[in-house]
Amino acid sequence: MTSTRATTSDLKLGSGWAVLIIVLLSFLAFSNSLSGDFVFDDKDVVLENHDIQSWGNLGRAFTSHVWAFRENTGPQTPPPLPYYRPIFTAVVTIEYHLFHLNPRGWHLISLLLHILCAIAVYLLFREMLNRREPAALAAMFFAVYPIHSEPVSWISSLSDLLFTLFLLLSFWLYLKYQKLLASKGATNLRGAWSMLALSLGFYALSALSKEAALALPLIVLGWEIGEARGAWPQRILTAAKRSAPYFAVTGLYLLLRYIALRDLMWTNPQAPDRPLTLTVLTLPWILCRYLWHLVWPFGLSITYDTRFVTRFSTPQFLVPSAALIIAAAALIKYRRKLNSTVRLCLLLIFAPLLPVLNLGQISREEYLIFDRYLYLPAAGWCLLIVLGLDRAASWWMKREPEKKQRQDPPVLSILRNPSMLAGLLLTAVFTIATAHENTHWADEYSLWSNAARVSPGFWAPHYNAGLALVNEGKYTEARDALLRAAGLEPNEASVFDELGVAYDGLGDRSNALKNYSRALEIDPSNFETLNNLGGLYFRQGDYLSAERLFKSALQAGPHAVAARYNLGLCLIRQKRYSEAAQELESVVQSHPDDANALLDLGLAYEKLGRLDEARLALIRSRDLSDSRELAARASEALARLRGER
Repeated sequence: MTSTRATTSDLKLGSGWAVLIIVLLSFLAFSNSLSGDFVFDDKDVVLENHDIQSWGNLGRAFTSHVWAFRENTGPQTPPPLPYYRPIFTAVVTIEYHLFHLNPRGWHLISLLLHILCAIAVYLLFREMLNRREPAALAAMFFAVYPIHSEPVSWISSLSDLLFTLFLLLSFWLYLKYQKLLASKGATNLRGAWSMLALSLGFYALSALSKEAALALPLIVLGWEIGEARGAWPQRILTAAKRSAPYFAVTGLYLLLRYIALRDLMWTNPQAPDRPLTLTVLTLPWILCRYLWHLVWPFGLSITYDTRFVTRFSTPQFLVPSAALIIAAAALIKYRRKLNSTVRLCLLLIFAPLLPVLNLGQISREEYLIFDRYLYLPAAGWCLLIVLGLDRAASWWMKREPEKKQRQDPPVLSILRNPSMLAGLLLTAVFTIATAHENTHWADEYSLWSNAARVSPGFWAPHYNAGLALVNEGKYTEARDALLRAAGLEPNEASVFDELGVAYDGLGDRSNALKNYSRALEIDPSNFETLNNLGGLYFRQGDYLSAERLFKSALQAGPHAVAARYNLGLCLIRQKRYSEAAQELESVVQSHPDDANALLDLGLAYEKLGRLDEARLALIRSRDLSDSRELAARASEALARLRGER
């Protein structure tokens, strides 16, 4: 193994102090993420995932995919993505039983995992460099790097933290295994094989956490090719032998995946059929965008206004292609000057990105880039920054050789070393920037209003920000955000549907009806718009029109529970209690904990004279109610039933 001489600092930093500083910096940068809410996919993964409420899910996690809980929920739900991530599912189940629906606990686990990842970065680089100081500085950069705001602050990105932690530990143990193997001796050999077994075990855990972990065999292979000596065929053969155990574990993972999902390859059922040329044309631009976000991790967003590149002649293809060709040519020309440390940094940056470059599997083109995919690559980039500071320190020491004779106190040695000062300044800048980026993940509106600022010409963030405001009852602000979305995308039915909701909330029935009608012009089968328009007529007392629209909504989406519940209420208002009871029974059957549906079902039973059934429904409604008003209504109805007896 090649040893890298580092001169980043004259200060001798013990491992205990290094770990303590990493922990403190991580808390300093991410402590404000602990107050964040459940956002974006968290609502599906946590709030709507009934599977995690049962310990039995721990076993099912290994025989099904992540989104198995969404199967058989009706045509209104997109086909689930076939992610095989049993460790992620198991951890989410444990978190639910520890914290239930308190987001602080979930965020705390994410932060603790990030801290462990930063410590693992330190262990790996210390093993590779044989020096604590540069390894510690790289880990400190990693601990506070702003690109990590998404994976640490977003609960659903837990899989990125898990797979990275296990992968880093696996590769760290692999390096220790190789070192013990090279030192020979019976005791060292036994220790070496133990290290290899642990390394393979951590790799298995990483692969079972997220598919991107399958990059590790490529990292090991690339590392060993660089470390081997002799002619290229012999070097490749040696590297293949040494990395073979990791490819074997990959095979076992694929076997488990096939047994669980009946599929070896990952195919996105939500992705439209796109020609391969779109991926080829778009890849250079996407790769350069990822590298730019890695180098300049500021002004980040949950989504960007990305589009597929459609022509060879466009600058979006020509400019990034030229940049990548020049970079590749420079690497080839100066390959002999690249030491093993730099090669590993490049492997850590590019190997984990390979799976996400399969752009044909992207469901929507605004999701071509996600910053969480840079979580592991950031480790390689942070070490490259330190190596650059290292070179600057070497130059400075040569410029003023008398510094070697000085015996300055540690603080003065830092202040007189420009590279170390630069490192401290970068750490401060990264920490402040990360704390700022975390605020964008505080709640749904903060998330999407930030995305709208980053991509003001993109309609979707404005729509999602408006949707968040509607859910908060801020109808005026919601209307303004949705009008901006409508101006940018005049043919999106969901925008006009939500505009109708906003106007309805403001009491402007005329504009609400106008926007609902526009949404149905664009998409006549939109069950949500049909249900919302039915609600408008219901509140106006036009129950026949409301009934017709609720039934149309159920034809478009048979599993649309809200429309079925509203139909039941509509039938009650028309005193058609028997029909109403049938609809409400269907709602309760699919959602047995719906206190509102149970209350109205009990009232319908009362009108039909089915008093025992009414009493049972009302008791359940009262016990399940999360509001005093609803519980009081159920109790009042129960008292009335006792009087009737």
